[in-house]
Amino acid sequence: MGSRQSRCESFQKKECNHVCVAIEQCQITCPALAILADPMRGAALKPDGLDALEAYVPQLEAVHIDGAGHNIRREQFARYMEVVRNFLDKVAVIA
Repeated sequence: MGSRQSRCESFQKKECNHVCVAIEQCQITCPALAILADPMRGAALKPDGLDALEAYVPQLEAVHIDGAGHNIRREQFARYMEVVRNFLDKVAVIA
């Protein structure tokens, strides 16, 4: 078996509506963006999953896109691109 599986087995994990956070190994320090959709339309990341991510990635910027479900970029492409471009513009200024 690969070392990836053995490493994954050793992580302490917390399940949050299909989001698995490797609590001990989370060391994301760069700017991060979470694009959220409507849970009633099939969004993969639920509010408690976002709470878990924000706890370990404090610089996380979360943006909700109304009217989108699981496939955000296909369902709300223009808004998706606006959110991504705005985030990248901010990150470029920071860097």
